[in-house]
Amino acid sequence: MNIAAREPIALRELRQAARQRRVPLLVGGLPLVLLLVGMVLAASMGTYSEPAAIGSSMFEAFFAIATCVVVIVGATVAASGIASEREGHTWEALLLSGMHPAAIARGKFLSAFTQASLYLVVLAPGAGLAFVFGGVPLRELVIAFGLLLAVAALAVAFGLAVSSYTQSARGALAGALIATLVVGPTMYGIFSTTGMSLGDSLHDESLHGATWLARAIANAPLTLRSLLFFVVDPLLVLVLPGTFLLEVTRANLADPTADRSTGIRRWYLVASLLLVLGAGATNVAIGSQSTGVTLVFVLLVAAHLGFGTLVFGAEPVAPSRRVEAGWARTGGATLLRRILGPGIGAATVLHAVVGTVALGGMYVVGRAIGVDHLLYLGLASAYAIGFHLFLAGASGLLLARFERPALARGAVMLGGAFLGIAPLLASAVLRIVTGEHRWELLESASPFFLLTVGSSTPGDTAVSAASIASTTYGIVGAGLVALTFMTARRKLNRST
Repeated sequence: MNIAAREPIALRELRQAARQRRVPLLVGGLPLVLLLVGMVLAASMGTYSEPAAIGSSMFEAFFAIATCVVVIVGATVAASGIASEREGHTWEALLLSGMHPAAIARGKFLSAFTQASLYLVVLAPGAGLAFVFGGVPLRELVIAFGLLLAVAALAVAFGLAVSSYTQSARGALAGALIATLVVGPTMYGIFSTTGMSLGDSLHDESLHGATWLARAIANAPLTLRSLLFFVVDPLLVLVLPGTFLLEVTRANLADPTADRSTGIRRWYLVASLLLVLGAGATNVAIGSQSTGVTLVFVLLVAAHLGFGTLVFGAEPVAPSRRVEAGWARTGGATLLRRILGPGIGAATVLHAVVGTVALGGMYVVGRAIGVDHLLYLGLASAYAIGFHLFLAGASGLLLARFERPALARGAVMLGGAFLGIAPLLASAVLRIVTGEHRWELLESASPFFLLTVGSSTPGDTAVSAASIASTTYGIVGAGLVALTFMTARRKLNRST
């Protein structure tokens, strides 16, 4: 079967893009602009006596410019794909043709990714010139192009997710462009700072710069530790957000009465497992017995769980009749289908269990490697579990009672921020006004309490306060989770 029959949407989009007047100008002009800009940037970095230094600097400039180009092109081209169909009133025609929304999204993704890859190919002469000067091995050049393709795929997935939310092409294009200009430099700065920090810790200046990951992959010895640090972890950073964006796109394109939850919950389970395994393996591979290192991974898992709380804040209260009928036609509503299918009750219980197991697993890893302050790590993990249960239960109960996702998400974000900041501010103000340090116990109501104590062994008062606070959050959160499940079951029984 040819590509026209397998991916008609991608073929149609590529033909339309080829007929645009700006494409030949961009394809022909971008390489010349990149060469000139790269030479100017390389010359502005200083005077070099060796051609290899010039080639290395030009490659850094090429990588930075190419990253900017593929991110902007990928996000903006994908952003106008689905929204333009809705604005042009052709979306219904695509659905009436018998194409599944997931197939349409796949065709849009392939089209936008192909266009972004085309711009990357026409930019290749800039990297080729750097290779001619020397200082850039061929394997490093190939790896850098592979990383740029992965970044382009992530940008395209982001653009599709934005396009699936909006109804107009202009709104989708503006939203994707603004978000890209805000998030892109931030992520690029974090990426460069990570390489610089890693280079300083390893006393390797070659890891400084924008191409540090490609250089590290090309030069790292073939060991399990290097494979974990420079291949597995970067893949997780790229693949997990990208697959989530694609699942969100599929869910947004599906009918409101269809099953929009199974794909996202399947992603959540797999992502949580991979994140815990990756974080635990990285923690073990680092081999540091510092509690602070393990605490960073605990906070990373907690951030993922907090994001999951916001994601589940848009769940329907119960499966629709269409979903129930579909289950009945294909073997009935099994337990697995109930867990992964629509319904805020099952989603809240699943979220609470997964979060508890994930955070508990990070504590087990820290205990296995013998961190220097195990008591502190145990308190931090217990506090994270308790606060996670509280937020998950509160969000689920608000959604089950009022059936308003905006209310549930807004209340969780504002309430979490208030509980995190207000006790710390109140304690600081009362200590300044009264001059007494006993008000420090108010800080125990904040989930950031143990961060203010520090990674040293807490005193008896801090241990007692943290234990009471974490236990309170956990008990209240478990009760809210149970209330959410019972409320959702009650509404489901009434509807049937």
